[in-house]
Amino acid sequence: MSEGKWAPKISDWYTAVVDRAHHGYYFAHLTNYERVFLHHSRIRVREEGHTCLRVGDEVSVRLERNDHNATEWLAVEVALAEREETNLGVVVRWTRDRGVVKRDCGCSLTAESYTFTFNPGDRVELYEIEPNPRGGFVARDTVPINSTEGEN
Repeated sequence: MSEGKWAPKISDWYTAVVDRAHHGYYFAHLTNYERVFLHHSRIRVREEGHTCLRVGDEVSVRLERNDHNATEWLAVEVALAEREETNLGVVVRWTRDRGVVKRDCGCSLTAESYTFTFNPGDRVELYEIEPNPRGGFVARDTVPINSTEGEN
């Protein structure tokens, strides 16, 4: 058997660990220490719309050679093992009965509340998360955490 350069099959899954996280993209290293570029659009959406990755997360990736970046490999699909997620977050912006909330894990989504109004920086808990017809996900019920302020 001749020794050659490693050539992963695009149909196979490989283990990698995220070591750098940026807005919309990530870098990881494979178990053989080769570097992989991960784009947000290639992450499989998990329960309740989570698509976030954190430094230290172990992921499974399908690979192809990367001719356009500083890493040798590009992940064409990224899957994160199940982990306990949180539906707690901070209001980024709010207008009347809806706004944007950034969850503690880093994912953002649209949120609604017909009972409470919020200000940027308010801590909230999100319920009834489902696919948003406009794209992404939406929390149909948003409530304040440890607060009675904001009730209409």
